[in-house]
Amino acid sequence: MKKMGFLLGAMLTALAASACCVLPALLGAIGAGTAAGFGAVLAPYRPYFIVLTLLFLGTGFYFAYRPEPKEGGSCCVADSQTERLRLSRKISRFVLWGVTAIVLATILYPWLSEEQLRRENQQAQLALTHDTSRSASATAVFVVKELDCAACALRIQQALTRLKGVYAVSSDIKARHVTVLYNPKQVAPEALQAQLTSQGFTVQAVAGSKAKGGTCCPVGG
Repeated sequence: MKKMGFLLGAMLTALAASACCVLPALLGAIGAGTAAGFGAVLAPYRPYFIVLTLLFLGTGFYFAYRPEPKEGGSCCVADSQTERLRLSRKISRFVLWGVTAIVLATILYPWLSEEQLRRENQQAQLALTHDTSRSASATAVFVVKELDCAACALRIQQALTRLKGVYAVSSDIKARHVTVLYNPKQVAPEALQAQLTSQGFTVQAVAGSKAKGGTCCPVGG
């Protein structure tokens, strides 16, 4: 029972440590909003939650691998109890390692998301600044209130790139800006904004999209 309590504590503190990225991803996957405000509140305490997580895991490993006291009794009873104890410890250790893998993946998720976002932003920036092959392309910029972590940015970019006519999407977390390179003949700025709104984000369009050849209506505020 003690071991399970420590494992539960480790999972909860790991989730709290990565709430800024994990909760938006989880809730976004089920269409239940972004929970960005709650995650942002917990973000400054991430190092403390990570320390608590490691303490919980360490205590769980101690109870799982510490030597068990020998019990007296008859030979048959002792053998039976020993077998049950061995089976129980094997199951506990199996659960412990499984929980440890989940906890570590949860803790690492924000860093992995940041690395993935960095690569995708690099590719998007190349398209935004150097792509001259799409003569009819235009750019639109949106301010997204809940854009405060890499996981949110990746959700936004994935949602927009699903639309036909969207070539590239770049996110600036500090400025909370999302820049979209798109074909105005295939998708309108209003459709881009509606796509973000449907994902649970609060979006404001920045006036004045830039067209590369052809014409495009400015994005309304």
